[in-house]
Amino acid sequence: MRAIVGAVAGAIVVFVWSAVFWMLLSNPFGGLKSLEPEQEQAVVSTLRDFMPESGMYYFPGMPTHGKDLPDAEAKTLNDDWMARHEAGPIGMIQYIDQGKPVMEPILFMRGFAINLVSTILVSVLIVLTGARGGRYAQRLAVVVLFGVAATMTTHIIDWNWMYTPTEFTAMLAFDTIVGWTLAGLVMAAIITSPKQKSA
Repeated sequence: MRAIVGAVAGAIVVFVWSAVFWMLLSNPFGGLKSLEPEQEQAVVSTLRDFMPESGMYYFPGMPTHGKDLPDAEAKTLNDDWMARHEAGPIGMIQYIDQGKPVMEPILFMRGFAINLVSTILVSVLIVLTGARGGRYAQRLAVVVLFGVAATMTTHIIDWNWMYTPTEFTAMLAFDTIVGWTLAGLVMAAIITSPKQKSA
């Protein structure tokens, strides 16, 4: 029961922290940049002309040929792609062709549900590692390390392979690690062994 209560409390903390961070604290990182209206209009017009459907697009695109091409022709296509990649620009575009309501309620409900599933998994880790019956610092360490590991395997790995900007990566990493540290402070206090009076 305490594990469930701790998971719910942790999910609330992560959810509230995320809201505070994105509304009030994210600007100094400079990780997200916006276009001026005239720039946006020009870009959107081009996207609508050339993007066939919603999806994640990257450029320069790798050759999509198979083994049916002669070796010389395949090599030419690969060499051309490598030259474009080295010359730049390189980018990824997350494209949604239809508009959506701003901050529609389903986003908040789905976001909290994702947080809750995550904190339940961390609660299970606390129990399985035996930290539940240990010291407060042990339980806190499990939650914080989860946040650090999640950051490394998502934001930092994207920074390495997908060339996500350092400022954007730092912003996401800060949000994730601080959020899970705050959640850990609460979860570690709640998820204790039934026989423990204090941690």
